[in-house]
Amino acid sequence: MKTWIVIIGVLAASGCVSVIDLVVKDYAAVADRIELGQSVDHVLQILEPTQVALPAVTRKQPDRYIKEGEQVLIYYARSGNQLDGLTTDDEFTP
Repeated sequence: MKTWIVIIGVLAASGCVSVIDLVVKDYAAVADRIELGQSVDHVLQILEPTQVALPAVTRKQPDRYIKEGEQVLIYYARSGNQLDGLTTDDEFTP
């Protein structure tokens, strides 16, 4: 029984890594279409389809704050994957 649990755990972890790797590849394919000055809607139209397959635990929530009276929104796209099993800031591009 323990052997099956380990095998299922490894397969599940492998599946997540594969999904993340595909998302990173999809991001890389469209990243050069993003430029400063584009509208938020335009950028999200390009990036969101590349990120939709990510499980919630492997995403980074947007940052929101006010700077000099202006609202700042920072969205993060999964653009890298370290094989350490952790989700860290260096795996995202703002």
